Amino acid sequence: MKRRVYFVLPFVFLLFSCISNDPIPGQDLQSNIVTNWHLVEVLDDTEVVVSAFELGTVVWKFNTDEEGETTIIITNNNTDMDSEDALDSGTYSYTIVDAPDGDQIFIEVDNTFVEFGQISEAGGQVVIDQRVFVDTEILEPHIYLFEGILGQE
Repeated sequence: MKRRVYFVLPFVFLLFSCISNDPIPGQDLQSNIVTNWHLVEVLDDTEVVVSAFELGTVVWKFNTDEEGETTIIITNNNTDMDSEDALDSGTYSYTIVDAPDGDQIFIEVDNTFVEFGQISEAGGQVVIDQRVFVDTEILEPHIYLFEGILGQE
């Protein structure tokens, strides 16, 4: 009887050691961005600033409800029609998906865009970069730079 336990025990340890507790990149990013983000700059595909905004002019609030549904509430107070400010005020659904290679994480907004851009978050900033879509559905790709304000929900 002891021999069977010793024989089975290594397989049990092997089984549990193969279960990963590593977060899925898109899910980790999802939890990091649930807050208010102020659009501060929009750059063109050569990284030249084409629009700049004061804090509070364009605010994206990322939300996740109890059922896991995700929305962005956009408050867009920009009155300069020549400025690139992404989306109008409103509530949009969004999804964060990992690229097949696992290196890039994309945001899809309200099925308005197949993929809105590559999204990343670090150091109190969110960047949405559309340059990855050159020669696809986005004719003039932009880079959207957002800043978070500490203590603001």
